[in-house]
Amino acid sequence: ALDATATVSAGTSGAFLAVKVEQTGDAITGLDAANGTFTGWTKHTDGYFYYVGEGTAPVVVANAGTAKLTGSFVVSKELTNSVAEKTATITVTFVAVQGVAFDAAGDKIAAPTIANVAEMVAAVVAGA
Repeated sequence: ALDATATVSAGTSGAFLAVKVEQTGDAITGLDAANGTFTGWTKHTDGYFYYVGEGTAPVVVANAGTAKLTGSFVVSKELTNSVAEKTATITVTFVAVQGVAFDAAGDKIAAPTIANVAEMVAAVVAGA
């Protein structure tokens, strides 16, 4: 199980949140952290999960607000003692982007989709 919380800093405007769950270390057949199931988050084709709350569209987390990442990832019941000495690390990386989305022309998008927010996340990650 996984239980983490993202908090939007006080004094800032709201933000869209994305999270990437990655598995590093030994390859363990039957452990699939990248395809977990997290309540209130939807996985996009870029491999990030986007906070949607109780809906299907990205939700802005308000100033000083929080979003919990709770859920699980797949561990096969077929695992055997052959993995007893192996180590895998699950890394959770949160990305926050401004809570207003703009199109290529610079116009505000009234109802941004996950794809719109994913473009913003990609730009932030590329600049990191």
